[in-house]
Amino acid sequence: MSREASNAVGAGAVMSAGIATGVVGGASAAGGIMNIVRKVVIAGDQGWDRDGIFICSKFAFNFRTQRVFDGKEMHAFEDITSYSWDEHIIKISIRGRIEPKAINVGMPERCQMIAKILEDIWAGVSYEPEKKRLLPTFRKRVHRVKIRTAFRYAIRSFFLGIFFGIPITGEMGLHGDPRFFGVLWFMAGVFALSVAWRKFKPVKEPVWQPAI
Repeated sequence: MSREASNAVGAGAVMSAGIATGVVGGASAAGGIMNIVRKVVIAGDQGWDRDGIFICSKFAFNFRTQRVFDGKEMHAFEDITSYSWDEHIIKISIRGRIEPKAINVGMPERCQMIAKILEDIWAGVSYEPEKKRLLPTFRKRVHRVKIRTAFRYAIRSFFLGIFFGIPITGEMGLHGDPRFFGVLWFMAGVFALSVAWRKFKPVKEPVWQPAI
C-alpha cells in the first residue's frame, strides 16, 4: 500500500472514530437533558388549586377532609406516621403497613415541601386555601401539555424515530431522500401520539369523602 493510500485510510479511520465519538457524546448529552426534563415534569406543580387543595408534585393535601392523595392512594393525615427522603424519592410510613411506600416526586425541593407539610400537620397546623394564582383542577392539570412536557416528548420522539424509524425505512437517507422524510414522519407520529395520550388519557380523580 502506498504512503498516500495509507494516510487516506488512517485519516478515514480517525474521521470515523471522531464521528462515532460525536454521536455517542451527543446521545449522552441528549440523554442527560432528557433526564433533567423528566425530573422537572415529574415534579409537576406546587401551590393551591381551584378546588382548595394544596398540590405538591404527586401529593394533594386536603385540609378540610384531613386526607392526602399520594398519586395513587388516599390516606388520612393521622395514618402517616413517619417519612424519610433521599434526592427525589420520599418514603412515607403508613399505619398498619410494614414497609414504607416510596414515591418519586421529581426533585429534592418537592421532598422538602412535603416533609414540611407533614411536620406542620403533626404539629397541629392547618391551612386555609389561598385565592390567588390558583392551579387548575385535578383533571385539567393531568391533561395539560406544558412546554417542559412538550420538550420531553420531542426528545423522546427523536430517539424513537432514530432507533425504530431507521430499521423500518431501511436507513436514514439524506435530505431529499424519501427514507429520510419517512424517519421524520415517524418522529412526528410518536410526538402526536404522546400529546394525544396526555390530552385524552383516562383520569381517576381522588375521592376525598368515603362513600356512605
